Amino acid sequence: MDFAKTANGIEMLLNQSEALILCNCFQELLNDYTVPPRELPEELEAAWYQSDHHRASGLSPEETEMMLEEHQLFRSSFCEQLKEWVRKLAMPPEAGVRLGIPLETVDTFLITINDFRLKRAAEYGISEEMMNSHLTNIPNPDQRIACLEINVFGDMLGHLISILG
Repeated sequence: MDFAKTANGIEMLLNQSEALILCNCFQELLNDYTVPPRELPEELEAAWYQSDHHRASGLSPEETEMMLEEHQLFRSSFCEQLKEWVRKLAMPPEAGVRLGIPLETVDTFLITINDFRLKRAAEYGISEEMMNSHLTNIPNPDQRIACLEINVFGDMLGHLISILG
């Protein structure tokens, strides 16, 4: 995986495996972004929509629902861009893929990658402590893989932000 800042945004060079992993990430998000918050698994709803926080903040149930709907509309607005990226990444040639991310969609890319990290942490009960520990210290193999994904995408975000900075 390699990144370069261009006049129009960011260009990512991905090998075939990296392209497929990123494509899978975007496909999962496409599926979840269209689901109303209350229909998501409880852990994911809490991670993405902070529903517990809204309820505890003193908002009425109606205000809480309105906030959740607004957050869901925000996330679902990314779907067209995700479909475009999935189309470009779905059948990568053996030599890899160049994925251009125009400046106007860089924020969408960063937000969706972070959402995927939150999703994995919620799905597999990954704590901050686990994310910061050595993978061999995580006995559950599913949590270990999820932690690996979280860290790889976290490194990607850090690198992209430093390029943009």
